[in-house]
Amino acid sequence: MRIGSEIASALDFAHSKGIVHRDIKPGNIIIEAGSGRAVLTDFGIAKKIQKEGDETDGTRTGVFVGTYRYASPEQMRNEEPDPRWDIYSFGIVLYEAVSGNRFLDKMAEGQIFAHVAYTPDWNPTLDFPEAPPEPLARVIDECLERDRERRIVSASELMRRLQACLEPFRWRRPRGVRRPRRPPDRRPGVGPRPPSSRLPSNARRSPPKR
Repeated sequence: MRIGSEIASALDFAHSKGIVHRDIKPGNIIIEAGSGRAVLTDFGIAKKIQKEGDETDGTRTGVFVGTYRYASPEQMRNEEPDPRWDIYSFGIVLYEAVSGNRFLDKMAEGQIFAHVAYTPDWNPTLDFPEAPPEPLARVIDECLERDRERRIVSASELMRRLQACLEPFRWRRPRGVRRPRRPPDRRPGVGPRPPSSRLPSNARRSPPKR
């Protein structure tokens, strides 16, 4: 869910710039070495959302672009790109990560097209071997709504919902329990601090012996 919220954050940034990724899939998500941060890659077929009065970008129409198994219904039908394409595709990634199963694994490409693009709505999480937590199941099912108007409305909303799913698992210090004191430095070769050579302010030095 942490990785999911980080990818949703990346999508939110791309969508804020008017860009639809169009190829969200596990192969385009990497985990950064060292930091463990999830990174969304490969914007090679990303498309700028066309606004009224904008010049065309030259992309061919009527030709499917993307990965069939992770494409939204409207992407399969070659409709106008919409950020909710990416919401649907990322819902499939979440489905696979949580269930451990490949989405529509037993279907051929043509069957996937017919099932995703034209069949009535279904609740994908009902097919899970074990039921996920209810809030997470709702997120996945709402990402995979065939009607984009009923889908989670934006990547920022998806990020917020995924972060909320994490809340029950966050550890919080019980009220009244103090943070433990930091132990003394025990690094190899580092001994205890030598006693100070300075005398307390209320101490007197003995007079020097003659």
